[in-house]
Amino acid sequence: MTDKKEQTEKSNKSDHPAKKEAQASEENKNTSSSKVEEVSKSSKKKAKLVTISAQEHGEMKEALSLAKENHEKWVRLYAEFENYKKRMVKEKANFMKFALEEMMLDLLQVLDNFERAAQAMIDTDDIKKIKEGMDLIYQHFFDGLKKKGLESIQAKGKIFDPEIHEAIGFIDTDDHPDHTVVTEIQKGYLLNERLLRPSLVQISRTSSPVAEKPLENEEANDQPDKGTGS
Repeated sequence: MTDKKEQTEKSNKSDHPAKKEAQASEENKNTSSSKVEEVSKSSKKKAKLVTISAQEHGEMKEALSLAKENHEKWVRLYAEFENYKKRMVKEKANFMKFALEEMMLDLLQVLDNFERAAQAMIDTDDIKKIKEGMDLIYQHFFDGLKKKGLESIQAKGKIFDPEIHEAIGFIDTDDHPDHTVVTEIQKGYLLNERLLRPSLVQISRTSSPVAEKPLENEEANDQPDKGTGS
């Protein structure tokens, strides 16, 4: 009898882990099946059909057609803009390349005049004629620059203006008011009313120093001397 009891106890002990595994697998199946049911329920809820009227359906089709049309327009405009940018880059490069062509043609005329003047100095010793020729070349050259917007700055005798003048020294004199342009070292120019180069000038400074007024302190004079008694 004791042997039978021991055998049944051993069999119960050996069957216990297997029962636990079976129970665990059964619980997992139940859990997974419940999850599947929940997912199927939620999907059924999401897949719920919505009925719309014929008018709404027509409006949706019209909106989709309009969106498609706008998208095609945007694609075309984007392509045109890209082509425009490429064209502008090319035109800018060509402009920078040939911008000085007209200016060079004008300068070539001046160069021709200088060559004629150089030949004239060889053929004649008349200084007066040579000077007249050089004056004509200068005037012709400057007239060509004026057509391009160049304008000289009148500085001598003017009051110093830091916007268009650059002072490089002072001249002590009583013949001019202070800060008057006395000497123009280098002429300044404007290009289309914009400063191209300031005039380098020397300006006047009064040689006699201005007498300084003595400091007056009436309050100090009114105060009694601390050393004297009242």
